[in-house]
Amino acid sequence: MSRAKGKTGLIMALIITTAICLRAPITSVGAILYCIVEDLNLSNTIAGSIGTIPLIVMSVFSPVVTRLSDSKGMGNGMFYGIFLMIVGILLRSFGGVSGLLVGTVIIAMGITFGNVLVPAIIKTFYPDNVGGMTGLYTTTMSICSGIGTGLSVPLAVGLGLGWRWMFCIWAVAAFICLCVAAVCIKKNPEGKLVPPQGGEIKLVPPQGKFCEQISGGKLEIAKVQEDKELVIKSNEARNPMPIDSKSPKGSVDEAISRKPIYKNSMAWALALMFAGQSLVFFTLTAWLPTIISDRGFTAEEAGMVAMVFMVAGIPANFGVPIIANKFKHIGRLAAVIAGVGTLGVALLFFANNIATFIFAAILIQLGVGGVFSLNLALYGLKTKNGAQAAQVSAFSQSVGYILAAIGPMTAGVLYDMTSSWTSTLVLCLGIMMVDIVASYIAGEGKVM
Repeated sequence: MSRAKGKTGLIMALIITTAICLRAPITSVGAILYCIVEDLNLSNTIAGSIGTIPLIVMSVFSPVVTRLSDSKGMGNGMFYGIFLMIVGILLRSFGGVSGLLVGTVIIAMGITFGNVLVPAIIKTFYPDNVGGMTGLYTTTMSICSGIGTGLSVPLAVGLGLGWRWMFCIWAVAAFICLCVAAVCIKKNPEGKLVPPQGGEIKLVPPQGKFCEQISGGKLEIAKVQEDKELVIKSNEARNPMPIDSKSPKGSVDEAISRKPIYKNSMAWALALMFAGQSLVFFTLTAWLPTIISDRGFTAEEAGMVAMVFMVAGIPANFGVPIIANKFKHIGRLAAVIAGVGTLGVALLFFANNIATFIFAAILIQLGVGGVFSLNLALYGLKTKNGAQAAQVSAFSQSVGYILAAIGPMTAGVLYDMTSSWTSTLVLCLGIMMVDIVASYIAGEGKVM
């Protein structure tokens, strides 16, 4: 096996092992929350905050991840993130009430590294297969999330492990991922995760401070990194030479910092696209079993629908990014996918049997899951290099998660005010309609 193939294979292992433990430590809490509440004698306020805290942390911490990865490298950033996840899981399990809250914060910080950096790593190492790798990443994440939700109660209660040791299973998964990240860093001492010569790409996304000079129609950019100096010159500022003459994909305009990301309309479209599906997903993850129970169905029936809800999006997670990579009008595809989710939410208004609830859950997750994976793919498809993909990923998820955090809390407030879930479903329906528009704009927009 060539050095290039070996290195990209190692990166694939990092992506997969990260996906295994990136969502399950959070989503598996809901099914076992009643055990935690009873054991630690928690109030409803504290219990409810366990689901909201991660979203707020991921929103606030996303820009920080970008800065750290810029200075320390993506490899080191992934290592830090996985290490934080392990520390957080152990603290959440064995630290009492304060450890539960602080550990949840630390877990969310660790997850943020993966959320932001994996799309950038995919863009850097698999620029010609962004859709396929994103599909593999999101599918693995969804499968493990579903497994975590479905096995939480059987492991904690059925086998008698208890909620503490059940959570530690994800610490073991994170430790395996940490070992893979350590090997990546050993292969790349600077932690930059540089694609190998002879690999799929040869351009290292520029990082650090640049010195720019424009005079007499000439453009010079110089960067000093350790003992190396990269100098790029072009006689025509409008038609710059590649950064790496062997790689036609690298160019001076990729190295120059563009306008602030918050002034970019494409970034906002991607952020709203991410926010819409996140708000609906986390709101229904928190309240769909209760909505079903309040209509007279048993807890077992509600749990079965919740299980279907967690895994139904897997086909869309895998297939949509691959299709999008070959689709000429991605915006139309994105709008149709979001429309499927909107139809599923609308069906919840009329569901009066478990079969209808299951069908609605499948439609919702095909739409929401498809929009989620497509959104991650667009970070790579709509940017020019890994560094830019990381910046867009951080901004989109920062905005998206802070809006998503409002959903579960608002749903609870609306129910307390109206004693009905109708207003919550109206909120979700309206958000999905907005998501249709945002998804279309993001998909049809030009490369940033």
